[in-house]
Amino acid sequence: MPAGTTGRFAEKVFVGPKLQAQLKTVGPRLELTADYGKLTILAQPLFWLLQKVHGFIGNWGWAIIIVTILLKLLFYKLTETSGRSMAKMRTISPRIKSIQERYKDDREQLAKQMMELYKREKINPVAGCLPIVVQIPSSSRFTGYCSRASRCARRPSWAGSRTCPRRTRSSSCRS
Repeated sequence: MPAGTTGRFAEKVFVGPKLQAQLKTVGPRLELTADYGKLTILAQPLFWLLQKVHGFIGNWGWAIIIVTILLKLLFYKLTETSGRSMAKMRTISPRIKSIQERYKDDREQLAKQMMELYKREKINPVAGCLPIVVQIPSSSRFTGYCSRASRCARRPSWAGSRTCPRRTRSSSCRS
């Protein structure tokens, strides 16, 4: 368009929360604008579950709480295993410290003695943190999704709603 001339453009603009069902009806492939991040394979099923619970409960806040409880139940066995392993490590920590003091100058002997202690006590030092590492991706995806795509998250103060009161600096709306 040459400088100094005017023109008209006709475009559709969607302003609102990124609710998948609503986005699908507005335009083709518009639901892809909801960015789940690098772990989409984990986030999409969590979002589907959140939507189902919201459809049943009718409140985003309670839906998030229920899905969080379901995630905790799903990972309970891993959390329990991690807790037991950490408790075993706490019970042998005085022996670990004495071995570390005894072999502080000999790294090779220190490692050998530590491995013997772990074998004798049937403890896997990685078993305490590995189950937690497995849970981190799903927890971070769920938390990230809830902060970006739930009904009132990040709603600007000028975008009032009957379901979400205006936010102040000290409060936020999540239901």
